[in-house]
Amino acid sequence: MNMKQIKGNKVLVDFNSVIDFSYGIFRFMIISKKFKMEYFKQNMVKASDAYYKNSIVGFRERNPLKLLLADKAIDSADSIYKDLCTKFEGEILKYSRATDVLKLTYTWKKAKDCDISCVINCKNTYQYNYIKKIVPIDYPVILDGYDATDYDEIIVKDIYDLEHYKNLKQPHLCIYLLNIGVNYKDNGKIRDEAYSYFPALPKTIDMYSGFSYCLPPLFEEEKINE
Repeated sequence: MNMKQIKGNKVLVDFNSVIDFSYGIFRFMIISKKFKMEYFKQNMVKASDAYYKNSIVGFRERNPLKLLLADKAIDSADSIYKDLCTKFEGEILKYSRATDVLKLTYTWKKAKDCDISCVINCKNTYQYNYIKKIVPIDYPVILDGYDATDYDEIIVKDIYDLEHYKNLKQPHLCIYLLNIGVNYKDNGKIRDEAYSYFPALPKTIDMYSGFSYCLPPLFEEEKINE
């Protein structure tokens, strides 16, 4: 679905939908030199931004380390991911990047005839302090604002982020998931878990313009390794 189809008055935007933390993990682990390169897939170490975007959008699992780690380290992916999020979240955010969802909200704010207002919701002070540094000073940012009662739309990265929110089953509320692989089953339909949070079919919004989940891979892995 095209991003510009959102028409509601008040939109609650989850931090994870506007900041690509997976990208931050990739860059942090590779650039920081805290980890041995032998534990990474070489095609990911040498990848371009376009390759990262396409990989993140198309990946079917929530843990991005399973994209990055070589076979010898893959069994430790979940424990490493938990450790990274616990000990290095602030540092990883420095390597993260804005998604096109954030850019879209800037467009709404600049449009004189636009009746859409956005609020970014953060789960902790790391996220709050990071986003406050990159958005305009008048951009509303809140901490721990997981009640959907006063909103017309909510944008979240994936179905697992929905478990933090309450009052989702309101007839007027429209929920948008990012158009990424983790939200889909093998048959291309939204994962069944989504319907435990809301009865209606959720809509999707592209994480990066031009990088929809339905796109084929941009590059062959062999070429990246050359």
